[in-house]
Amino acid sequence: MNCSSCGKALKRHTDLCWYCRVELAKEARDGCDKVDDFDGCEADPPAFPTPYHPGTEGKVLVMEVRAFLGQELFHPMDGLV
Repeated sequence: MNCSSCGKALKRHTDLCWYCRVELAKEARDGCDKVDDFDGCEADPPAFPTPYHPGTEGKVLVMEVRAFLGQELFHPMDGLV
């Protein structure tokens, strides 16, 4: 299976590779009016923490979704619930 945007081979059953997902999320946030020091847009905090610990596949998948939605990647309670 290949990325539908750039054509790279994919390891998971998704439509886009990680790079294209991040680029898509950045493009979606270009019109924001909040500014911070990181990428020009202030990200919304995640709605809830994840029980997955850093480095696990579950945590990586949650971070992909958060990036795609334009949220901050980390919640203060991640891995503690």
